Amino acid sequence: MQKYGANALEEKEESFTHKLVHAFMGPIEYMIEAAAIISAIIGHWDDFIIIMLLLIFNVTIDLWQSQKASSALVALKKPSQRLTGR
Repeated sequence: MQKYGANALEEKEESFTHKLVHAFMGPIEYMIEAAAIISAIIGHWDDFIIIMLLLIFNVTIDLWQSQKASSALVALKKPSQRLTGR
């Protein structure tokens, strides 16, 4: 322990804004965004609205799952913090 330190990874806390921006990035999101832009360009506003609602739904689910995973990780670390004294 004195030579190498604790066997732990450094945690980086991401802001909600950072998570939100990155939720709109990725191959599936880019494809959905492209479809929305094309629908807007050709004037299919009904399609544009539906596609944007699906994109927002997808991002909402992604952020929700990320929050659940973060909460589970925090809950799992609590007992180990009591054992290690951190």
